[in-house]
Amino acid sequence: MEKEEIDLIFKAQCEFFATGKTIDIGYRLEILKKLRSLIILYEQEIVDALWKDFHKPEFEVIVTESRFVIKELNYTIRKLKTWSGSRRVRTPIVHFLAHSYVVPQPYGQVLVLSPWNFPFQLAFMPLIGALAAGNCVILKVSQQVPYISAVMSKILNHFPNELIALIDGDHSVSDYLLDQKFNYIFFTGSVRIGKYVMQKAAENIIPVSLELGGKNPCVVAADARLDFAAKRIAWGKLINCGQTCVSPDYVLIDRKVKDKFLELISKEIKLFYGDNPEKSKNFARVISSGNVSRLSELMKSGQIVTGGKTDPVTKYVAPTVIKDVKPDDPIMEEEIF
Repeated sequence: MEKEEIDLIFKAQCEFFATGKTIDIGYRLEILKKLRSLIILYEQEIVDALWKDFHKPEFEVIVTESRFVIKELNYTIRKLKTWSGSRRVRTPIVHFLAHSYVVPQPYGQVLVLSPWNFPFQLAFMPLIGALAAGNCVILKVSQQVPYISAVMSKILNHFPNELIALIDGDHSVSDYLLDQKFNYIFFTGSVRIGKYVMQKAAENIIPVSLELGGKNPCVVAADARLDFAAKRIAWGKLINCGQTCVSPDYVLIDRKVKDKFLELISKEIKLFYGDNPEKSKNFARVISSGNVSRLSELMKSGQIVTGGKTDPVTKYVAPTVIKDVKPDDPIMEEEIF
């Protein structure tokens, strides 16, 4: 999208918010209910698009993307009047003749910068919150998921640009958006980019929410139910092909049960995806060939117990378990996905 188009959308949203229409709770509820109906209407297209983008299985799409968002909409619609109402609070003694209330008010224009790993959920969840609070929203989506971005655009085209606008484009578009004087910024992504977003926001004193990744350990004690732990850790790590910021990243385990746990988790992977996960319809793909190469390099740390196969052409990375990793190995110095 050209800068001139962004300028027009930003100006239109500023003018629309100034009309006060989004303050009306009835209007907000109307928007949210319409959004819910559209997601239900386009759900199969959402499923198909995410399969095309990175082979995401239908069950995962429904559970972690479309129905996840619908559930959030149901809850928000049910609670919005309560959340938006005034709340009486204590009055300072110097104002003893008065009564004090907290009255929620929208920020104004909100920028949502969404990632590629859960592209529908992590775009629409902050969008719902922003709209429910009475804001106008510009949603910047990732270039790495063109098919689901097209479906999201189709859904949001049912709303006026002065209320909701979806923008795609490369990093220069994101940079240009961050130069604008939004009233709030919501970013989901890496720590490295999160620091940059916060720096840009600080230049204009813009409040910002950062939803970032990191290294997530799991601890398995000697008295743990190992079969239970293996199943949960395997599922938590391998859903979405491991591309989840809250997924288990590494396991700290009592030496006494290490070998048994490795045997059990390898068994669970086989139960999930069969002898050849590459042929399983239930296992997604890595987002890009570049990420496949990066993961292949990380696999040189420690000793592979199971998996290890990669294919940059099909963007396949096998479910892989690695043991005897050292704290200073490359795989321990960055978030895996």
